[in-house]
Amino acid sequence: MQQPIYADYTTAENGWTVTVTCDGQQAGDRVEGGLVAARDRVDTLVATVAATAAATAGHRPVVHLLDGDALVFTTAYLSERLGIPTDARTGSAGPPVVTAESAPTAVEPDPATAEPGPAPAPPPEDTEEPTG
Repeated sequence: MQQPIYADYTTAENGWTVTVTCDGQQAGDRVEGGLVAARDRVDTLVATVAATAAATAGHRPVVHLLDGDALVFTTAYLSERLGIPTDARTGSAGPPVVTAESAPTAVEPDPATAEPGPAPAPPPEDTEEPTG
């Protein structure tokens, strides 16, 4: 199996610093904007580095790391793509904030304005003769 290509992302002021490592060669850049833009730039760097690296036959897997952690990168990247707010350093999505004013409350219907429900069913008719 071929060694993977590593793409490491670190936060920088108003953007990201990306470094791609392949067979001992490195290429890096600073990218303004979000993690999606940085990921697009890494694709270009990977193509450049892999083309000049030795033994490039076949597909080389690329491991994306946010501050050295692939899971944190994946969480942060997918959260940005889906529009879920996250902490870029940890990749953890923040829970939705529910305030007292926006919290759902149980409301009893007002009998005066409530629509009437279905009428109760009539009692069954007694068709037998009384005994006794």
